[in-house]
Amino acid sequence: MRLLSQTNQGKWQALNTAYDAIDTEVAVCVDADTRIARNAIRELVQPFADSKVGAVAGTVVVGNRTNLLTRMQAMEYISAQQVVRRAQEHLNGILVVPGAIGAWRVEAVKNDLGYYSNETLTEDADLTILMRRGGYRVAYAEKALAYTEAPADLRAFMKQRMRWSLGNLQALWKHRSAFVEFGSMRRFTILDMILFGYLLPLVAPIMDVLFLFFAGWLATAALNGSDLSELNLPLYAVIAFVAVPLMDLVVAWTALRYDSREPMRLLFVVPLMNFFYRQLLYITVYRVLWSALTGRLAGWNKLRRLGLQRVIVET
Repeated sequence: MRLLSQTNQGKWQALNTAYDAIDTEVAVCVDADTRIARNAIRELVQPFADSKVGAVAGTVVVGNRTNLLTRMQAMEYISAQQVVRRAQEHLNGILVVPGAIGAWRVEAVKNDLGYYSNETLTEDADLTILMRRGGYRVAYAEKALAYTEAPADLRAFMKQRMRWSLGNLQALWKHRSAFVEFGSMRRFTILDMILFGYLLPLVAPIMDVLFLFFAGWLATAALNGSDLSELNLPLYAVIAFVAVPLMDLVVAWTALRYDSREPMRLLFVVPLMNFFYRQLLYITVYRVLWSALTGRLAGWNKLRRLGLQRVIVET
């Protein structure tokens, strides 16, 4: 083991310093608050047998499931990786190799991409998109596990998501030419990030208000003794308000079926996420877009860490 030390210049510069000091074909990068499983590196390096693979994303697992907020984040991570990232890999369109666990082809990073950049707050997303634009494929190693410490309180959570959302927006703007360069399948993943990451959260609060109005209307009618079958409820409204929560449950169930390591009881937090967790993400998007419009960009916002409280069990 060789330990490098330098004055704090940001994570991106620390990574670049490490790249200058190594001569291996593959570099595995993890976060300081992350523990990796014993077989993680072995799983990460296997896809590099294909010379077209420039980076490999591992699977990030929330290791400190100590309260409702961290359990919700755990469920979000599982769905995002077991469903969304699988789909992105199938479309050859992974856009983010997570900083918590990812592997990179050193020659590509040094010679083709020009190292990490400080132009965005999410250097991992920036480099991943740059890797894709360089003609390399980004793979997913599902069995390469990393146990990370998720924010355990609202203040820390909002700071983290503010940085993530703003950094990804910066990366999308920086690489806006990729929308033209990418083929139709990979272009779809960019549209997915824009649509579900920024556009839908803008109008989602309106739907929440309509849902509350709709629910209140039904409750008032029931309390007044009205026959609900005679209210002539719009069929499209009933379908919409039933379909969205049901779709969330189906996606979460599918993700948990893919990831047999995770307990099915996490499904119980999914309905709560629609009435609490999603709204926090909407607030984050509004703050990010306002920050981008006003030029008040967020910094790294170092989070207070309490330490992982889950034992890694190898199977």
